[in-house]
Amino acid sequence: MGDINSTSQSSLQEGYKGLLYMVLHARVVLDLCEKLEQEISFVQVEGDFDSFQGRWLLEQLGNHHTLLKLDETETCMTKMPA
Repeated sequence: MGDINSTSQSSLQEGYKGLLYMVLHARVVLDLCEKLEQEISFVQVEGDFDSFQGRWLLEQLGNHHTLLKLDETETCMTKMPA
């Protein structure tokens, strides 16, 4: 049984980047897991990278502000886009 203060879901992410005369495209499906008011972690379950994972850390700053810190690891694409 899961932690009452965490939720999980999947998310499709796509990105495009211009590089010289080419446009690179990457697609990933991520499993997301949120630990309420602490962090949102993600791991690739399908996509163009060998691996892609990380987390957003949420740090409360006073009563009205939250600092977000990103910690991610990715391994470059082994497949070239068509």
